[in-house]
Amino acid sequence: MYQQHTAYHLYNHSNNHELVFRSPEDYLYFLRKVRRELLPVADILCYCLMPDHFHFLIVPNASGCGPSPVFKSGGNRNRGDAADYQQLLSHRIKILLSSYTKATNRRYGRRGSLFRQHSTAKAAFQLRPGRVITDEYPTYPAGSTYLTNCFFYIHNNPAKGDLVIAPEDWPYSSAADYAGNRDGTLCNYDLTRQLIGVERRKLAG
Repeated sequence: MYQQHTAYHLYNHSNNHELVFRSPEDYLYFLRKVRRELLPVADILCYCLMPDHFHFLIVPNASGCGPSPVFKSGGNRNRGDAADYQQLLSHRIKILLSSYTKATNRRYGRRGSLFRQHSTAKAAFQLRPGRVITDEYPTYPAGSTYLTNCFFYIHNNPAKGDLVIAPEDWPYSSAADYAGNRDGTLCNYDLTRQLIGVERRKLAG
């Protein structure tokens, strides 16, 4: 279950290592759907789309942690509590992946699911008990290194996979934006600075 003031490493792979993105337009189409489905319910710190999988570092907002209109399997319909409904962020992720799969199936004449059934969301940072929650997120706590490691791990995927020499050379990740090579608007750069201490470089030229 997603919680506010918590950063999550969200990722999913294709089934059987099938290509998720077969053309530049596929990558851009997916990112347009991310903007429509995920940005209203979560802040994005960074992302990387790989040919057969994707990574996002996200922080859900209050709306994303709230209930969606969709009833949860195994819930109590008579009770009608928020806990009986899918969280809105989970619901939006399912819409994102299912709608992209349908479009891919139409475009390439394929059938069946494209992604693994369940996306993984691993908590990378959370406010410690007793800490005061204000309108501003706390500064990144020393000793909690997974969040920082996760940020750079996500960006390093294309270089590690020998797709590019430097992370910022891969056009389908936010590394180019943080390096100042592109003016992308998908990520919340101020929140990244607050939580991780990474500053976005000014645009070159």
